[in-house]
Amino acid sequence: MNPADKQALIRRTAAEIGDLTARKNEAYGQSFATAGEALRLLAPEGLRPEQYGAALLVARIWDKLGRLITDPAAFGEDPLRDIAGYGLVGTVDALERREAAAADPQGAKP
Repeated sequence: MNPADKQALIRRTAAEIGDLTARKNEAYGQSFATAGEALRLLAPEGLRPEQYGAALLVARIWDKLGRLITDPAAFGEDPLRDIAGYGLVGTVDALERREAAAADPQGAKP
């Protein structure tokens, strides 16, 4: 690819990413700006390392809750299925951690 074509591809790709990001930000109800506040309300003293996974789930679910209110049909996705999926992933993760803790009570964290 010649340099001019590469530069054009970079600009076109950047415009596509910017457009998609703007549409998702609108559909998700500015959840990026509000997710931090939700986490501060849930954990006003801050997070311990073992809570990072739960915080990630909260942030992801927060995005889906925003979309549920603002535009539930955006992008042909179903925010309720997404929320259920995050619940499933979180449940499996918790089960794996419990099993690891039972197998090695000295090393694994529940």
